[in-house]
Amino acid sequence: MRNKILIFFFFLSQWSFAQLPGIKTPNGAEGCEIPFEYVNHFIIIKVYINGFFPCNFIFDTGAEHTLITKKEISDILGIQYEKEFKVIGADLKTVMTAYLAKKVQYKLFNGIEAEQDVLVLADDYINLDDYTGMQIHGILGADAFLNGVVKIDYDQKKIQFIKSEYFNGKLKKYTKIPINISKSKPYINVESKISDTNTVNIKLLMDTGANLGILLYPNDSIGLSIPPKTINGSLGAGLGGQLFGVIGRINALNIGGYNFGSLPCTFQALDTLLVFNTSSRNGIIGNVILERFNLIIDYNKEQLYLSPNKNFKQPFLVDKSGLSLISSGVHHQTFIIQHVQPNSPASEVDIKKGDIILKVGWLSANFFSLDDLIAKFRGKNGKKIKLKLLRDGKKLKKTFYLRDLI
Repeated sequence: MRNKILIFFFFLSQWSFAQLPGIKTPNGAEGCEIPFEYVNHFIIIKVYINGFFPCNFIFDTGAEHTLITKKEISDILGIQYEKEFKVIGADLKTVMTAYLAKKVQYKLFNGIEAEQDVLVLADDYINLDDYTGMQIHGILGADAFLNGVVKIDYDQKKIQFIKSEYFNGKLKKYTKIPINISKSKPYINVESKISDTNTVNIKLLMDTGANLGILLYPNDSIGLSIPPKTINGSLGAGLGGQLFGVIGRINALNIGGYNFGSLPCTFQALDTLLVFNTSSRNGIIGNVILERFNLIIDYNKEQLYLSPNKNFKQPFLVDKSGLSLISSGVHHQTFIIQHVQPNSPASEVDIKKGDIILKVGWLSANFFSLDDLIAKFRGKNGKKIKLKLLRDGKKLKKTFYLRDLI
């Protein structure tokens, strides 16, 4: 349950964003397809700002607006900033500066165009590169797609955009589920079973910008209680800071008749400000669950269509090492320990935050991607892991064995 990212923040002041036409299909076509890379449970799309500057953006249905995280790009392109304002990060402590840039034009795959008002961060506060192993320049929000229907095909790694007037919704292999669209974001009602005797109906934000399965906000008054067996720790990185809470399992989750059992779940405690901003929902459902379906979001009619894909019955793999990693360097092949879970296999052999992985077994770390290492630490119970580390100029050898932590 490591290397998670939650991309959200809150405005300390309000500014209006123009509702622009959004996606324009080539030659007025009925629809278009956009290929994507799928890295560490993120959908990554190639975006050409001002038509020619190639960038990697995370496609995020949970983001109301498109966001440029590397201001140097917009500076180079001479993009004008209309307003400066302050936002508070997901840690509820970090105050950040952002700018509003109006009518920014960009192209996607094969001549697909869009024009949007976007946010530009003064600094790259989250460093998405570290969590994907590749350079990330921004977040593509859902507001560009509101004038149509969006199909996410995780099998084929492509997004299909269809103009609303050409989508009839008659699909044999899909289950239709009502959803709610609020501030450009889709919300779904699901049934969760926290324990054997406790079933709760909850409302979740469908968030393709979250590389986790499900995150819940505990609320004893509605029966949304933290299970007895959990571990404390970092839930991952949010925009502006680390997020902390507990990690455990819930007995079951039912999404439109599709059931998942013994589901890993993160629980984030809320304080006053976050409660105010999330009062309409009970949590987030991210790509680790969504990727088990090919899904269609009809924004205008507020409908979701789900069809289980080849990933549907795959087990939910979780970290068994206690390590959270980030990647850095020119080619993102320097792997740094970001967090060590207390009372975990890694902590018991004195692996520490800041250690750099030089070798895994007898292979240099350069042979691995960030995804490769995360997968290795989710292996079978009892699997032997041998690491060579660099700490303060000294090389260390560490050996531990994977085991269940939740």
